[in-house]
Amino acid sequence: MEIQKPYCLALILCDLAHREQVTGKFTLLGTFGRLAGPAFPLHAEFAVYFCLTDAIGDVQIRLRIVDSRTEIT
Repeated sequence: MEIQKPYCLALILCDLAHREQVTGKFTLLGTFGRLAGPAFPLHAEFAVYFCLTDAIGDVQIRLRIVDSRTEIT
């Protein structure tokens, strides 16, 4: 039986992601769809909220921030 790889249902960039300790609910503040700046790499502070599905057990996650003007391989 082949195990399905996890995949991302949602990925949201925001100024701040706050998790309520009692309920476990998240509040995302200042959402946006892209980052821009005078130079890359950016040294801006931001949060990334994401939701995975089909993740069973421990799963390694890697988030890469790349310059969209360059070729991605």
